[in-house]
Order: sequence, then structure tokens, then C-alpha cells
Amino acid sequence: MSEDTQDTPQDPLKEGAAQDDAAEKEGALKDATPPVPGGIGSETKTLLKNKITILCGERLPDLDNGVLKAYAAHGSDVGSLLAYICIDHLPPRYYEIETYRTIKHQSLIRYYDSGVVYWPPLKKYVFVVVYENSLGRPLLKKGQPLAMHMKPEEVTELFIKPMSSALMDMRNVDLVHGNVSVTNMFASGTAEHIERITLGDCVCVPPSYNQPSLFEPIERAIAQSSGRGIGTQQDDLYAFGICIAIMLRSDDPMKDMTNHDIIRMKMEMGSYIAMTNKDRFTGGVLELLRGLLHDDPVQRMT
Repeated sequence: MSEDTQDTPQDPLKEGAAQDDAAEKEGALKDATPPVPGGIGSETKTLLKNKITILCGERLPDLDNGVLKAYAAHGSDVGSLLAYICIDHLPPRYYEIETYRTIKHQSLIRYYDSGVVYWPPLKKYVFVVVYENSLGRPLLKKGQPLAMHMKPEEVTELFIKPMSSALMDMRNVDLVHGNVSVTNMFASGTAEHIERITLGDCVCVPPSYNQPSLFEPIERAIAQSSGRGIGTQQDDLYAFGICIAIMLRSDDPMKDMTNHDIIRMKMEMGSYIAMTNKDRFTGGVLELLRGLLHDDPVQRMT
């Protein structure tokens, strides 16, 4: 028999993995509840894994995350939940969800469950990720300038200390967040007195897809959002520094700029100068920002 007509030997590892994936998908579909006229799975609500009711008609627009739409939900043991409906052409970080669920930190949105569910508005099955809804309100309102003019001591206690701890927890399980930005943060407490800042979802879309280019290092900001790749902890730390600068500064020098203009400004001036502009910081905050916003990832603070 000639070399061209010989059967290609099957790889038993790949064959087994394919069977496992097929079995997993079949099990997920079995857990999804099809529509039942007038009951669970009707046009107003649907059921995930027979324990989580998602309210199709109760949108939570303030909790949307980029292209992801948020809906109210409740479970058998938790009163208030939040469900994100994943999008067909944007696969979630499925294999990293189990890693994320092991992290229990007050500064990170708390994972509750996920799976396939029948979604009446679209009349098809979708993947959903459900979180505990204790977020509060968005840290920044839509259209608000990216300059919060907070006091350094307030930023240190409310954000720098707890968020650096959260990022260390993620580093310890080798997980990159990819959506560290003030547009994905929520504040509990009153407008005059913020009690806690919580960082939102990072697993419902490909890595960094929802991340505004302002919060990405220059070399990643010039790439399409769908093609940035997983990234590293250094990229999260750069975004962490951008958030600190926005919280501290009193003026937004990039207001009304396009992404192209922002990237060019960073390249010409350096990220630190571009982000702080006329604002002047002293002491530990100055050194922290210089270290986090270094454009050379090798010299960036770890």
C-alpha cells in the first residue's frame, strides 16, 4: 500500500478528549430547561440547573459589561443574583471559570454558577454566567470624565490595598483578569462615602475583549480587541496603574480623543506623563504610578 493511501493512526489522547467534550456538552444541554408555557422557561423567566431562576424581562443595564447584557436572577439559597448572557461568536473563557471560582476575595465579583440555558428572547440555548449581586452601583456613570479627583489616602485604603491583594490572589492561581478598568468597577455605600470597590466579570468573553484600549499597554492597545490574547499579570498591573491615575487626577487630558489619538499620545509622551498631564503627585503614589505605568514590561513593577 502506498504512503498516500495509508490510514492516519488515531491519537488516543485527542480521541478521549473529544469524547469528554461531547459528553460535557450533552450534559450541559440536559441541565438546560426548555420553555414551558406559562411557567419556568416561559417568555418572562427561565431556569438554570433547576435551581437558578433568571428573569428575562428584568434587565440590569447599570451592570452591563461592554457587549454583555445583565439580567436579574435568584437562587434557591441566594436572594439576589446577576446573570450575564454570553454571545455566540464570543466564546467565554470556559476552562478558566473553574479556576476563577476558587478565588474568594471581597474586591472581586463572586462567582455563583454557570451553564447552558434556554433563552426565550432569542429562542435558543445560550451559555450564562451567574454571579452574586452585591456590587452596588457603577463606580463611574456613563459619560462622566475619567478624572475622579479622589484623595490619595482614600484611593490607598479603598482601592490600592484591597485590589493589589485581589490581583495577587489571581496571580497565585495563574489567572489573568484582562478587564481591570474603572468602567468595570462598582461601588457600595453612598456617593459621599464609598465603602467598597468591586471589580466585575472577566470570564464571559475572550480575554481583554471588553477592555477599553486606554487600559491596555501600547503594544496590546493597537491590536483588535478579539485578537489581544490572554495577556500577562504585567498587563493587569498596567491597567491597575491607569485606574489609580484616573481616581487621583483632577483633569482628563484625553477627553474627546479617539483611541488612535490616545495611543499616539502615550507613544510620544510615555504612559505616565500622558495619564497624569498637569496633575502632580508626590511620595509613594508617584513612585507607584511610575512603576506600574512603565511602558517597558520588563521594567514594570511586579
